[in-house]
Amino acid sequence: MNLDGAGLMIVGRDAADMLIGLLLVRLTTMQPLAGSWVGTYEYLEPEVPGSHLVSFTLKLFDGSSWRLDGEVWENPDVGVDGRGIISGWSWRRHVWFRKVMPSPQVVHDPKPIPLEDYVQAHFGERIESDPGAPVVSYRGVIAQNAECVNGTWSIPHRRLVLASNRVIVIPFARGTWQMRRDEAT
Repeated sequence: MNLDGAGLMIVGRDAADMLIGLLLVRLTTMQPLAGSWVGTYEYLEPEVPGSHLVSFTLKLFDGSSWRLDGEVWENPDVGVDGRGIISGWSWRRHVWFRKVMPSPQVVHDPKPIPLEDYVQAHFGERIESDPGAPVVSYRGVIAQNAECVNGTWSIPHRRLVLASNRVIVIPFARGTWQMRRDEAT
C-alpha cells in the first residue's frame, strides 16, 4: 500500500501494525503546548550590565507531529523589541527550539541597544556586513501537568568584521528560562 505521495510504502500486516504503533506512541507522548505562555529568561554568563532577568510572552501554535512553532515578544525595556520566531521540537516531556529575534541587540544598562549603535559607540566604526540576528538555542523539560516548562538557553560566540577589517568577538552567552501557561487567556 502506497500512502498517497508521502513516499512511504507499507508492505504487509506487520508494517501496517508498526505504523499504527508509531502513531499511537506519538498520540500518547504529545504534550499539549499550543496556546499562550508567559515567562522569564536570565543571563548566567557573561556578566551583563542592567537587568539579568527578561520577561516574555510566547504564543505556540498547533503543529504537525513533534513540531513547535510560535511567536515571542520580550519586554522591550530589558529585552529585544519586536516579534521573534520560535521553531523546534517536543518529545515526551522535552522541548528543543530556536528563537530568532528581529534584530541583533547588545545587553546594555539600562536597556539593550542595537548592535550597530554599540559598535559605533565602543569602537568608532560600523559593521561591514549585515550580521543577521543571533539564533538562541533553548532546551527544557515540561512539567508533568504540562502547565510550566523550564530549562537552559545559549547563544554561541560570534565574530563581526568591522569596516576597517578589525574583527571583534561577541562572547558566548547562556542562562536559564522558565514559562507557565498564561492564565489571562
